[in-house]
Amino acid sequence: MSKKVLDYFLELVQIDSESLCEGAVIAYLQGELERLGLETYIDNAAESTGGESGNLIGWLAGDPDKEPLFLCAHVDTVIPGKGVVPVIDGNLIRSAGNTILGADDKSGIAMILAVIAEYVESGAAHAPLEIVFTVCEEIGLLGAKALDMEKLKSKRGFALDGNKLGEVVRVSPSLAGWKAKLIGKGAHAGIEPEKGINSIRAAAAAVLALPDGRIDDLTTMNTGKINGGRATNIVCEETEIAGEIRSHNEMKFEALSQRVRHIFEQTAKEYDCGLEFELKLNFQSLQIDEDDELVKISEAAFRQAGVEQELAMSGGGSDANVFFGSGLQAIVVGTGMQKIHSTKEYILLDDLQRGGEWLKNVVELWSGK
Repeated sequence: MSKKVLDYFLELVQIDSESLCEGAVIAYLQGELERLGLETYIDNAAESTGGESGNLIGWLAGDPDKEPLFLCAHVDTVIPGKGVVPVIDGNLIRSAGNTILGADDKSGIAMILAVIAEYVESGAAHAPLEIVFTVCEEIGLLGAKALDMEKLKSKRGFALDGNKLGEVVRVSPSLAGWKAKLIGKGAHAGIEPEKGINSIRAAAAAVLALPDGRIDDLTTMNTGKINGGRATNIVCEETEIAGEIRSHNEMKFEALSQRVRHIFEQTAKEYDCGLEFELKLNFQSLQIDEDDELVKISEAAFRQAGVEQELAMSGGGSDANVFFGSGLQAIVVGTGMQKIHSTKEYILLDDLQRGGEWLKNVVELWSGK
């Protein structure tokens, strides 16, 4: 008898897998996939992430005349994620209260494993399925970024990594992180402050000039970190500032990026400071049309499971952004995880079950097209 989604979920959440420490869960998953007859390999993502393991890729052969489909979930969790004790409280699964639960994203992993196990056990015909379990998603999508997309055999798929069951994210923003270092001149603050150039004052002027918060319906900007100074009796020589830009519109994204750079350049000039500025694209926006085949198949699969699909625009990013930026198509699908990244995280038993039904329906619909 194949394992059910609940069985897998309860096992998975009890395996510690905070970001960079995913070795144990990857070993478990590789063993389980190979037990079910899948071909597997672990890539070299650990070399770039500095973590315990690379990404795990599995291949379940199917009808060679059918287009393969990838199913993705990330294996890492946020902290505190060590020693999770799952508690079933009626229709609700939560942790004992001193850790996260890990439904983000082990609910998605459990659904994938349960469906694979059911297909293997039943021997039912299906399209080829490619399983992509990524590491270090929670700390910047690092596993997906290190994945060699050219080795994947599938061009389209689903990322099971959203909140509300039935919610499908087909649009999410580009995100760039920026860092600025304003370099003034140190001096004794009591004896010869005139000889100094205070970089904190320059930084303050730049921050006040920067756009902040929600710029428009598609764009946000945040200054999140500032650091400078060694002592109160020293005119501060260097101050570092860091922030981010997000937008669903590429023209607005580029315009705001240039504006931030210009503000720092002008402020540095005004305050006679040196400047080191860096702006780095973290991930590209995800843009999947609402009439895309993935969206339609997902909708039909949810309908069969008794769930109404809701299309959503997200302000955050996921592994799907990285796939999209590499020329692959993926939509992000909610698994029912709630209050994630907190010790109050939970998932409903009903949602876990219906999520598994949805995924089984997806594979059937994809295989039958």
